[in-house]
Amino acid sequence: YDITIKSSLTLLLLIIHLLVIQAISPSLQSNLIRIGLKWCLGHHYASVLASWNILYKPMYFKSLQTSMTMGVTLISGFLLFVQNAFVRNKADSIVEAKVSFVAYMLSPIILILVNVISLTILDSEQDMRDMEQLETLGVSKRHLLWISVIEGLLHTFLICMVSFLFDIIILGVVNKV
Repeated sequence: YDITIKSSLTLLLLIIHLLVIQAISPSLQSNLIRIGLKWCLGHHYASVLASWNILYKPMYFKSLQTSMTMGVTLISGFLLFVQNAFVRNKADSIVEAKVSFVAYMLSPIILILVNVISLTILDSEQDMRDMEQLETLGVSKRHLLWISVIEGLLHTFLICMVSFLFDIIILGVVNKV
């Protein structure tokens, strides 16, 4: 009975984490980019332009970052919960529980991926116009490629960093429980 209450509290914490991610995105990520511009990214043209491209579109930034971070946190949190909830059972039941949770999580994962793909397709029209403008100003195709690559790396880094932060919190609570 005690483990049921503790497990329920862990799931509640996971849901609260998802709400917090929704509330703090993209403020946290925007601040991380601004700090990165000052300290880590330097003054290379590609990192500066990529950072400002990301910060210039806050709605796309929020949608992308929130969706991906929530997806990563949801998946890792549920897998961590399943692994620790069934730790007293046999190894077969742990594998069975993981498979059922992955199957259960497949629909939210697909929804998140579809959301990200549709957002990217909608945003790519504006990106094409921005790239044409930069090309008109004399930026080469190789430089445009570098800007796009660094922009993608920044998005990936931010998603990993914020997800890692929330996963560490969930891991600590689950281990304590």
